[in-house]
Amino acid sequence: MSFRGEYNRIMKAIRINDRDLITLWMFSTRVERLHSIVKGWSKGSSISCKLRTTSPSELKTTGISTDIRLSASLNELRPFMLKNERTYFPTVRSLVSSWYRDDKQIQVHLDNNKAFWRSYDINEMNAANNARMQVCFSVAGKEIVEYKMLLQCFMYGKYFHDDKVDLFLAETLIENNSLYYATAKAELQSCIYLLQTFLKEFDRTYIKPVLKENSSRIQAFKKMVVVE
Repeated sequence: MSFRGEYNRIMKAIRINDRDLITLWMFSTRVERLHSIVKGWSKGSSISCKLRTTSPSELKTTGISTDIRLSASLNELRPFMLKNERTYFPTVRSLVSSWYRDDKQIQVHLDNNKAFWRSYDINEMNAANNARMQVCFSVAGKEIVEYKMLLQCFMYGKYFHDDKVDLFLAETLIENNSLYYATAKAELQSCIYLLQTFLKEFDRTYIKPVLKENSSRIQAFKKMVVVE
């Protein structure tokens, strides 16, 4: 039997409780929201800079997101990255894994998912094999050399947590330098696009089949919301 066939066979035998089903529904919905924001980034970006001594330097960029769109993508990525969120990816992955403890083939897939996510997870800063950026920054005495560092800088910097002073300072110094900021945005876009591609594939493989199998229950959840 194929991997997907075996997965579907086991999945149909599972009786998932309401809380977990709603969590999976939230996860899938948030994946779609993130995808809708970043899908145009697949074309990539480019940056060119002409340095001048007698006039302002000229910076040209293509494919670089607007600040509003970048902020929106970070906002949609947060629920997968923060431990206290129901849709924190390791929590959802562990839930899926609990259904298939006896299936070695599926566990291999899920272990690979776990290893990939750890290389970007801002809660696992000291994990082995962290994904490294193409361009690195040294600002305010802070070396930013891994994607999870850049994610942490922007997620906990200006956008969401002003109390994280060192991250706020690093993000602000990057933003105030036009070349640094364009480069950081390009790196951030690349990272977020990769993560949403990963999340979308996980959703398609593991979450969507469960939601389809329980579609009548989800419709019942929707009817419980009454707007007067």
